[in-house]
Amino acid sequence: WRLSVSVLMRQIFMHTPQLDKAAEILCISKSELSNLLRGQFKSCTIDRIFSLLRKLDHDIEIVLHKRPVNTPSAALRISTSAD
Repeated sequence: WRLSVSVLMRQIFMHTPQLDKAAEILCISKSELSNLLRGQFKSCTIDRIFSLLRKLDHDIEIVLHKRPVNTPSAALRISTSAD
């Protein structure tokens, strides 16, 4: 899931391209934001990721689906809307 969250964070960062401004909005240091954008989530929980995304004014929706019988294992997918 780390790679997916990294991609998601990058897409959101495109809406606030200035590192200083994005870090200010998120109430974190520029170095912490830079680490997150590079996919370094060692000390970051999913709750923390969700909190940061909410600070950027994004809704979070979790949808569970029953795994189809013909698939080998359950999957995790993270997507963003086109808006």
